Amino acid sequence: MQAPQPLQVVSISPARAVFYREKVKSREGAYSAGRLRSFENLANNQHKGEISSKGSARVKEVVNWMAYAEARQVLSPEHEARGKGVKLTLLTLTLPSAQGALTDKEIKSKCLNQFLIELRKVHHVVYYTWKAEKQLNGNLHFHLVLDTTIPWQDLRNSWNRIINKLGFVDRYKEKFIGMSFAQYKANRESSGFHNLEKIKKGYAYGLHTSWESPNTTDIARIENIDNMAAYLSKYVGKKVEKSLPWFPGEHAGKSEMIRYQVRLAKVKADNLKIRNSKDNQIEGKIWACSQMLSKLRKYRAFEDDGYFDFQKYFSKSAQELGLKVHFHEYCTSVDLTSVFWNSPLSIPLEKFLAEYAAACFDPPKIPDYNPQNFRPSFDLPRQLSLAFASN
Repeated sequence: MQAPQPLQVVSISPARAVFYREKVKSREGAYSAGRLRSFENLANNQHKGEISSKGSARVKEVVNWMAYAEARQVLSPEHEARGKGVKLTLLTLTLPSAQGALTDKEIKSKCLNQFLIELRKVHHVVYYTWKAEKQLNGNLHFHLVLDTTIPWQDLRNSWNRIINKLGFVDRYKEKFIGMSFAQYKANRESSGFHNLEKIKKGYAYGLHTSWESPNTTDIARIENIDNMAAYLSKYVGKKVEKSLPWFPGEHAGKSEMIRYQVRLAKVKADNLKIRNSKDNQIEGKIWACSQMLSKLRKYRAFEDDGYFDFQKYFSKSAQELGLKVHFHEYCTSVDLTSVFWNSPLSIPLEKFLAEYAAACFDPPKIPDYNPQNFRPSFDLPRQLSLAFASN
């Protein structure tokens, strides 16, 4: 009996379209070789403490959806009830004193979890994602992307109150309460900070607040960035391991293939050293996102439900708009940058993704409904072809 041929698949997200082949068994529920490797890594715990390549890609996917939701104001029922759109904010949470013997798991369970609960209940945050990292001093800190703007003082007060359950603010106050300005300045400079004006302001603020309101929050409203999704996902989804070099293509010459193999071997060796290092490792979960965002995944189309329409659509978009196309060993991807989204060619895909997101946010009340079975309310092939006819 002849083995079934792999299916052609396209996966689509706000950041890119990826064309690849998938074994029929994978679609029917059997585990692929990649999935089995993931289980093996989990069993061996090889990546403990550092985000995996798959995890980093998922973080970036989540943030790309957040950026798309802001740019196009794709709203969930919860956002509509809130009466506001999506306004992305990048927030960093730090600890004002040494972590000491407190474990990463304790800080996440007793501090970060409480902070997230207050974001949802007090500030009505719907979309968020967070990622934990270690500072050079060994302290845990967190990067978050939120879907709304919150006054900085409210965020700082909440975080300081929560982390002081573990004594972080009290220890900070005990350290600085009796310092003269000269001692404070020397302390800041010993940690590599030399901006005299900011040192003066920091000391004055400390005296004014009796050293009970340390600067543990850093907030950035992300605006006027041409590719907000790329900026945010690179910042929040970054990982220590280096990316593998691109495969030069099946028609590459012998010398080019040799150079590729040498680069590949070096990157894999470097990543092995990083993976075995304990310096950056974090206990427990490294990142997570809100339940609402977890519903949003790449949309996948197979040969029998739109693959060839999308193939033609993205090929012509790449040609007419100069989009970057990457040829990898097992797939081909097209970057969907602002050049694409600001073009009339993007209109049918924008409408498609808006309906897909709505189907994920508020799915029909059908048992075992899967958003991947979503079909748009309009004639997608016709809309894709009309995009070129009107261009």
